[in-house]
Amino acid sequence: MLSSPGVSHGSYSEAVMSRDKSMSCLNLAAGAAEILLALLTVFLAASLASSPDPSVSLVSEAIIAPDLALQTFESQAARQLSELAACSASTLIEATLSDTSQWGKYELRRDYVAPKTLRFTPVHFEGDRFVKNNFITRLLRVEVEQVENERSSQTALNARNYKFNYKGITEIDGRRVHIFQVKPRQKRPGLFNGRIFLEVETGHIRRAQGRLVKSGSFFVKRIDFVQDYDDFGAFIFPVHLHSVAQLRLFGRAVVDVWYRDYEPVAIPATVAASNDH
Repeated sequence: MLSSPGVSHGSYSEAVMSRDKSMSCLNLAAGAAEILLALLTVFLAASLASSPDPSVSLVSEAIIAPDLALQTFESQAARQLSELAACSASTLIEATLSDTSQWGKYELRRDYVAPKTLRFTPVHFEGDRFVKNNFITRLLRVEVEQVENERSSQTALNARNYKFNYKGITEIDGRRVHIFQVKPRQKRPGLFNGRIFLEVETGHIRRAQGRLVKSGSFFVKRIDFVQDYDDFGAFIFPVHLHSVAQLRLFGRAVVDVWYRDYEPVAIPATVAASNDH
């Protein structure tokens, strides 16, 4: 299992960076790790913002007004945060450094326990060890640190961090969705310019896409991403993240993350209710 800041437990010790790597490689890999730093916080913030709100009465197939859809989406952040006790899932990360023709694919089991515990258990890796040790493992470490330090509020998709501008209705995978242009109120790592798509019948998020306004690293010039979501019982979680980054020395880097087999555990209703007061 992986925890921050160290790596231990059997086969995962392979992920510790070799001490004989040059310092330039260390710095460059550290910069590459920033590619998903903000995306991981978007993952955390959005996955804590999408459980159904029983106080909103919905008519099947009826379209919720855009302002109500956005209000529903934002109000659900606190609700899911208070109701999700734990969650496990399978994660598959595929990373490609195009200019150097290096590639790796890592399958892991992720286990989250509220409020700030995240562990990864390796299942299978194939590809270039440099990509695994200096890129994917660093991304996992960043995600663990994000959870442990509870930084998601700084990048949450809400009115405190963003301005929202309605752009109409479209379809994603056969679902009608409201389109909102999002613009961050401040320029800091983890925030992005782009769009979110909320299902017209429920207000549930189905996609977030855009470009990060600040990478957080000198080595990363820009990052574009698309992240899709789906329902899992009473909760909504990401199912796929696709990102493309331009690095100053490595060139183009492409990262895809797939999430499946979610097993969420809800806090008993009586406990969740008491936590709300």
